[in-house]
Amino acid sequence: MEKFLDYLIGLTFLSGVIALFIWLMWRSLKNSDDPGRLIARWVLSLASLPIFYMGARSGIFGLMFCVVGGVFLGLLWAPSIGHAISRPLTDAIDGGLQQAENRPCYSIAESRRKLGKYGEAIAEIQLEMQKHPEDYAGQMMIAEIQAENLKDLAAARNTVEALLQQKEHSQKNLAYALNRLADWHLKLENDSTGARKSLEWIGQLYPQSEEAYLASQRIAHLGNPAMEARRESRKVVLKHYEENLGLREDFTGLKPPPEDPNATLQQYIKQLEACPTDNEIREQLATLYALKFQQLDLALDQIEQMIAQPGVPPRKVAHWLNLVAEWQIKVQNVQLARQALQRIIDLYPESTEAGKARQRMNYLLVELRGQKEGGTIKLGEYDQRLGLNQ
Repeated sequence: MEKFLDYLIGLTFLSGVIALFIWLMWRSLKNSDDPGRLIARWVLSLASLPIFYMGARSGIFGLMFCVVGGVFLGLLWAPSIGHAISRPLTDAIDGGLQQAENRPCYSIAESRRKLGKYGEAIAEIQLEMQKHPEDYAGQMMIAEIQAENLKDLAAARNTVEALLQQKEHSQKNLAYALNRLADWHLKLENDSTGARKSLEWIGQLYPQSEEAYLASQRIAHLGNPAMEARRESRKVVLKHYEENLGLREDFTGLKPPPEDPNATLQQYIKQLEACPTDNEIREQLATLYALKFQQLDLALDQIEQMIAQPGVPPRKVAHWLNLVAEWQIKVQNVQLARQALQRIIDLYPESTEAGKARQRMNYLLVELRGQKEGGTIKLGEYDQRLGLNQ
């Protein structure tokens, strides 16, 4: 029985050695730059084994045969062994034999552009793109030079439209190109209609996507007079006021004019009637309902309308549900606040927003206590010149 176990252990060990040897040979053959030469070395090495065997059985003359065979094997394998030993050091110095990634280089074009030689910059980009005909970065750089430097919006639009015909570019890259085209319409020609068409193109290419949603929000702001006025550069004339107003004895502080919630409400409703997808205004309307009018049901309805829109980014949904939790805490309803945060976790369980929601759920009672106490700290009365006394 013991001999059988010894035989089994020896057979297992021998099988493991053979398997390891075969794996090393396969890996060496796979990583070799010249597999044919490597196989020839293996064949010659195996052919020299009988020389060592015969030499070991032939006395002094056999020893000479072993020396000759050893020299032969040394010459055969010395270059490979030396390269394997020295390769880590040489790779650390010269970067190794791995070839650099074949990517276009536009550094010359960028330097030409900085010098104001825009035609030469475009020519350098086109020269580089002969090796990379549909490179996204190169085409966008040409469009930016045409629009921002040469002020040729038609040429930039043609470049972007040619880019859209190429199928290998990502959805985000093409959406970015159309957003840049919309920027150039507004900046160069103050053309809201052209900008709107560029942004609507994103929705046509990628309906119900996050890019389409973001484009719809930009479109909503194009029709907002307040946004238009903010974008336009206007000369502001300042009136002359009393310079030492804060030093007067009857000065009680500057107070902003009182806000009329009803007027603000009508303004928001009018804007949403013109553009129902304007979520910035809809969020402000929901906040107005919740905080000014104490109508939480109307506020929650606005939140649900925003969440139901297709392509809404998870970070926006999480932001709105955190607002709901905040409003529920203000009305002392911890359970509904917890449900709003749990909804974030259920929608995006592996996201950063879900982690923040879990963390906030642990502090809801602290938030509630702060609401009950009014969130203010009453300070005592101290000597006002305490820090100046000696």
